[in-house]
Amino acid sequence: RFIQQFAGPDHPLVLILDEPTAGLDPRQVDHMRTLLSELAKTRLILLSTHILSEVRALAQRIILIDKGRLKHDGPAGSLGPNEVEMEAKFRSLTSQARASA
Repeated sequence: RFIQQFAGPDHPLVLILDEPTAGLDPRQVDHMRTLLSELAKTRLILLSTHILSEVRALAQRIILIDKGRLKHDGPAGSLGPNEVEMEAKFRSLTSQARASA
């Protein structure tokens, strides 16, 4: 309901959401994805999440920040075509920072 309050034309053009599907059941996740996809047609949505399925389902652009440093910036498919490859790419990009720390 909270997100739906921002669906009107008089509301902010930018929404910043942190883990918007955390704790939701599968039907609620589907509803949230549909709602966010609709809102994204007229608003900029910044989505912070660790759930790669959410990234694949919703993102048009992926920015990966690790320890305050930009590690990746690219289109939705740039980390890989599926969650396994996305996770491998995520690990390779973030493990470099840990190895040098």
